[in-house]
Amino acid sequence: MRNQAFIYDRGSSGAALGKIDGQVRVKWNRQRDTFSEAEVIGRTTAPDCCSLMERTRSVRHELVIERDGKRVWEGPITGISLEKDGAYKISARDLLFFPNRTVVKNTYSSAYPAIRHVTEHAEEVIRGEMAAGEAYGFNVLPGLEVYTNAETSNTSAITKPYSGYVWDMLDSLAQRSSLDYVVVNRRLILIDTHQFIAMGRRLVDADFLDGLRVTEYGVELAVGNYVSGTEGNAGVVITEEGLDYYGPIELLAASYGSGSDDAEPPTQEELDDQALRNARSRYPAPVVLKVPENSQLAPSTVDDIFDWLIPTTGFPVYSDATCREIEQIQKLDKVSFEETADGEKVSVTLSSAPIGSDIVPEDE
Repeated sequence: MRNQAFIYDRGSSGAALGKIDGQVRVKWNRQRDTFSEAEVIGRTTAPDCCSLMERTRSVRHELVIERDGKRVWEGPITGISLEKDGAYKISARDLLFFPNRTVVKNTYSSAYPAIRHVTEHAEEVIRGEMAAGEAYGFNVLPGLEVYTNAETSNTSAITKPYSGYVWDMLDSLAQRSSLDYVVVNRRLILIDTHQFIAMGRRLVDADFLDGLRVTEYGVELAVGNYVSGTEGNAGVVITEEGLDYYGPIELLAASYGSGSDDAEPPTQEELDDQALRNARSRYPAPVVLKVPENSQLAPSTVDDIFDWLIPTTGFPVYSDATCREIEQIQKLDKVSFEETADGEKVSVTLSSAPIGSDIVPEDE
């Protein structure tokens, strides 16, 4: 099998405690804005492997997967199932397991006038709260990568002590403040939703075993974009060129963080910025080149683009298989690998990149 599983001590540094023998199915994935997971299923009666299973403990030990001898996934074991005939199942999550079990104990404020980039707020919380775990070998902070530039979204978030876990903060910023995060091995990447970690090669119909679709969404159209404030004010962007053709089709949106009692009222600058971001994706009527969820890649394509299979990577996707020829930049949301005796299957989920996305972020 191209994918092989090993057991390591916490942090996945140092030498492997052992290789898992008798593997019949290996699954692992990478996902944007959530945990990635892995699972190894097999059966063995080999004394060495049985001894390894006997010594392996969830959370303390980690699962590491190599593909063609290169490490591609790692994280703490979250489940161990053993049966008398030698059958086993090992389940694991990526290093976000640790932020998901670390309670926030300090205050971190980006409230006005100290508003800052969303990536900076997330980084401060992670570094401040995860430092204690480094003494126990969590190995989260060395791989923290933060991408910030002038186009990165701002936030006025306040993270209070005992308000939740570190991961809750990440999840909230991802939902409300345009933060993307993804884990690849020991890398924890923080980046704006409108930016890519890299740009992969052009993908065409032949790269997918499943067919692509083209859909136009008229209900998403907006010529006038409004973002409401809390004091009778709003951010406003009118796309003048669309008025004659479509008429005054308008959209009213709430400001980021409006559902939080802790957030400061948004400034006019923040409202205008959000309205501009909304307008970029609302006119003209959005036309989406849809790659069906969990579409399987052609085997030759997998090896060709493997180094780009990191969620938040952008791919130009071209299709001429429908009545409307189209090319769009898509963002990789998820990639899943599964290998059995029948071979390896690799599937991807992509979504249309937000209008105005940067191809590669540049640090300032």
